[in-house]
Amino acid sequence: MVGGEIHILGEGEGGEDQRIHEEALATLWDLMPAVLGESDPVPYRTVLFGVDPYKIIGRSARLVESECSGATDDRSQDRTSPSKVT
Repeated sequence: MVGGEIHILGEGEGGEDQRIHEEALATLWDLMPAVLGESDPVPYRTVLFGVDPYKIIGRSARLVESECSGATDDRSQDRTSPSKVT
């Protein structure tokens, strides 16, 4: 979970806000060229926003190396039999 301030990109005044909006849009187009265009798979997506987080809490995940298959998650590691519930 992230707590912070959300700001709409491109709605502020001045050249710096416009530069940030254009940079964000260019980055998105590098990842997904259809974003915010006619062929956008999510056409209701119309606003770019940024988040200034002040608090980030939650869990993290990591891959664990496995001798059999390369990388996997913790659940596939050998474990002793589950404990009995009484």
